[in-house]
Amino acid sequence: PRLLAITIAVHIVGVAGLGALTTWSTLIAELAELAAVDRTRAVRYGLASLVVGVFAGWLGLQLG
Repeated sequence: PRLLAITIAVHIVGVAGLGALTTWSTLIAELAELAAVDRTRAVRYGLASLVVGVFAGWLGLQLG
């Protein structure tokens, strides 16, 4: 039972880690493309993404 729990935990962390990595790299790619066209809009988009992401994380913690 303990080994199974560890194996499941490792898989969950691995999947979550890869998901976070691909999400982060996509955000950076989008910001770089947008900055090449309109730097002000890229900054606003980046800040909005940060604010909404932090709020969503906080809300998730509150809802449990």
